[in-house]
Amino acid sequence: MCPLTASRDQRVDEDRVARLQGSPKQPLLQHLASNSLFLALCLATLAAFTLRSQDPGPYVLTCGDATVRLMRLQGQRAEVLWSWTATNSNLPQEVWPKFVTTDEVKYAPGGRLVITSSGGDTLDGAVAVVEMWSTNVLFHASAPNAHSADFLPGQRIAVAMSYHSRGDRMAVFDLSSGQEILSVPLFGGHGVVWDEQRQLLWALADPYLAAFVLTNWFTANPRLVEVYRLWLPDLNGHDLYPVPGTSHLLLTTANAVWLFDRDTRTLVRHPRLGTAKHVKGVSVHPITGQTVYVQGDISWWSESLRFLDPDQTLRFPGIRFYKARWFLWDAPQLEAQLTPTNTVLLRWPASWTGFQMQRRNAHGTWEPAPWEVRSDDAHFYMIAPAEDPGAWFRLWKPMR
Repeated sequence: MCPLTASRDQRVDEDRVARLQGSPKQPLLQHLASNSLFLALCLATLAAFTLRSQDPGPYVLTCGDATVRLMRLQGQRAEVLWSWTATNSNLPQEVWPKFVTTDEVKYAPGGRLVITSSGGDTLDGAVAVVEMWSTNVLFHASAPNAHSADFLPGQRIAVAMSYHSRGDRMAVFDLSSGQEILSVPLFGGHGVVWDEQRQLLWALADPYLAAFVLTNWFTANPRLVEVYRLWLPDLNGHDLYPVPGTSHLLLTTANAVWLFDRDTRTLVRHPRLGTAKHVKGVSVHPITGQTVYVQGDISWWSESLRFLDPDQTLRFPGIRFYKARWFLWDAPQLEAQLTPTNTVLLRWPASWTGFQMQRRNAHGTWEPAPWEVRSDDAHFYMIAPAEDPGAWFRLWKPMR
C-alpha cells in the first residue's frame, strides 16, 4: 500500500523567485515546499538569466473516479498537490453527474487541462477544458461516452466518443462559441492525438487506427478527411498517446500494448508490455523515460500505478485509476536584468495573465511589490531599485 498525503488545502501556489545578490552563481532549482514551487536566480552582472521550470518531478496526472489529481511521487509515498472534481468547479450543478467518472486528462501549455468522462453507468458523458490554476471550467459540452480528447489548431478540440446511440464518432467543438462544428464516424472511439509535426489527427476506434487531415480548417466549412486506416491485430482499441521525442504512438488493445511508428506506418508489440492485458492508459516521461501505466485489474479501474524502468507498483486503496499521464511544470519564464541605471528589470511573457509580483520583506513574509506593473506587446514588466543585493522576488498565482 502506498501512503497518500495531501497538501494543506489541496492547492499549489505557482511561484517564480528571483534573488539578486553580489556573487556570480548559476540559477538554482530549489524544491516544492509549503505548497510552493520555488526557483531561485542569482544575478551579479548585466547579463540576463532566464528562469524555467526544469524539475522532472516526478509528477503525474491521474483520472478514473470523479477526481482528477496531480500527484507528486516520493519513493513509496505520494502527495496530492491539486485536485479537480465537477463539484469544486464553476460547472452548473446539473452538469455534475456527467463527471461522476473521468477517463482522460491531458495538459496543454498555458495551464489548461482537457478532461473527458464517459458519464459512468448512464454513459451521459461530457468534455471540459479546465484552467488548472483556478479549477474553473473554461468550456464544457455534452459528449456521450467520451473517452479522450485533444486540442486542435484554431481554438478547437476533438473528442472521441465510444458506444452510444449518439456516440461512435469523433466530434470537433469550437472553444470560442462552445458549439459542435463537425463530426465523423469512429466506431467505439477511444483515443485522439493531434500530431503537430505531421499535421495529422490520429484517432483510435475499437478495430482500427485512422489519420485525418484538417481540411478548409480556417473557413466556415472545416472538414476532417480520412487519409489512412490501419486495421488492428486485436480488438478493443483503448489508449492512444505519443512517446515524447519519437515518431511512436503508444496504442493499447484488449490483450496487448503496441508501438505505432507514424513515419513508417508499422505496428509492433511493446518490448515490455507486448502481452499485457487490459492496459487502460500508458505514458512515457519525456525526460527520464520511465513508463507509468494503469492495468484494469479490478474492473475498468485499478487501485495501482505501475512503472517500468525502474519497475515498481504503488497501491492507493480506495482510488480508482483509469489513466495516468506524466506532468511537467509549464510556467511563465521570469527574466531579471540589472540595468545601467542601477535598477532591476523583472519581466515575464504577456500570455501569462493574473500573476502578481511579490517581494519578501524583512520579516520573511511575502507582500505585493510596490512598483508599477507595465506591459508591452510581449511582456509584463516591473522596474525595481537594486539597492538591496539580497532581495527576493517571486511571481505568484494561487490555485484556489
